[in-house]
Amino acid sequence: ACYCSLRMTSSVPPLSDATLTATLGAFESFQSARLDFAQEISRLAARGDFGVHGTHEVDGAEKVLQPKVLEHLAKTLSSGGSPSVIKAALFFLYASTSSNSSVETARTLVQLGVLSSLCERLEAADPNAKADAVWCITAISRQGADLATEVVNSGALPLLSLCLKERSLPLRRITLSCLGCIGQHDAGLAAILAKEGLLVVALSLLKQRDLLLRRHACRLLAVCLQHLDDTSWLSSDAPRDALSCLGAASAGDPETA
Repeated sequence: ACYCSLRMTSSVPPLSDATLTATLGAFESFQSARLDFAQEISRLAARGDFGVHGTHEVDGAEKVLQPKVLEHLAKTLSSGGSPSVIKAALFFLYASTSSNSSVETARTLVQLGVLSSLCERLEAADPNAKADAVWCITAISRQGADLATEVVNSGALPLLSLCLKERSLPLRRITLSCLGCIGQHDAGLAAILAKEGLLVVALSLLKQRDLLLRRHACRLLAVCLQHLDDTSWLSSDAPRDALSCLGAASAGDPETA
């Protein structure tokens, strides 16, 4: 794809094969740099220089990731570094907080102020940058009601609401998943989502053409409705639309299957 785009660009003269080869090599190096950042931090964390030993599989993220590593991660996200470094940091943040044993790691990162940095990323123009931040907020919200409450108090909900209006389907899907991870915990959080009008928005998305988008909207409504007594906002055709989503193929998505 990169080769074709370089060949078809009319504003620059044709590039030689040697130049194209060198350019593609640099591009591949750029892609791998995002993972290099996370891998290097993982190696530092696993060395045990700060008096903590263990493995992620046995002890969980909170036993492996050292406080100084988490501080470095939080500072990286707040520093406004290069896009590749920020993307790698977000990848590492998600990987560090997405497992069932990552509660303490997520709590430490919240105390270090990562939610403020993630909310700033939600205001970016690039939908891919927004999606990366939403993935991280989703992982944190999933860890418990207290952390989901921290997400709500960070001012993320209005920004997540705007994400639902974006044209990017992947961004809207992960945003619905994120809201579900917030509202699933208790009646208070579900009621906040309803008060903010986010569940009404999810109702409207049940009529979208994209199957995965509809199924994520259906999941959000399901996890919140189990906690809510007031369903006056629920439209009369919502059950039919929900059944239509559930009756369709899952398209290989394990979360909504």
